[in-house]
Amino acid sequence: MPLPILEQKLDTEWLHDFLGRIYPIFRSTLWNKSAIFLDTPVNLKKKPYLKIEDIAYEWGFHHIVTLEVPWSKEREFCLPRAEKIRFPRYYIDNASDLRIWKRIKNNEQKYYIADEKFDYLVVLSQRSDYIVLISAFPLDSTWYKRKMLEEYEHFKMEISAIKAGTASRNETVLMAPDTTKGIWDRDTM
Repeated sequence: MPLPILEQKLDTEWLHDFLGRIYPIFRSTLWNKSAIFLDTPVNLKKKPYLKIEDIAYEWGFHHIVTLEVPWSKEREFCLPRAEKIRFPRYYIDNASDLRIWKRIKNNEQKYYIADEKFDYLVVLSQRSDYIVLISAFPLDSTWYKRKMLEEYEHFKMEISAIKAGTASRNETVLMAPDTTKGIWDRDTM
């Protein structure tokens, strides 16, 4: 697992410098060389370009390093998210060793990748011939972490029911690690 890029100081000059250092990491790990998930290339949403301190960045980068603020229409820079700029690629590349589930949300087929402790989450969305990285962020909220864990546990129960023949296929089910063989159960796709 990559280590976060730890920083302390937060002012405009520092922020420009920090973004200038992590943006090339983003480009080299997620933009210049596409990740692969379920044998499908993972792309980034590039447009619209959004600003952080008057500098325009692609939507994908902007979304990974900013946080939605309930009382504002604008997203704000989030240091804990930005420090983990290397994490999304690591999670995608190592997805078979992590917790993965799928669900339909807002008529989109979304995949979720989390570590065993549910400390970090990567969200992907299926398109016709590729997958888009929607977001990636630390699960700091106890409530949201519990919600994701419950969703994953529900997903595992659905997989078990399908394997046991006690349930029909459900759109929310995609795959789960077959713990007896150590491989992906692609029959439930």
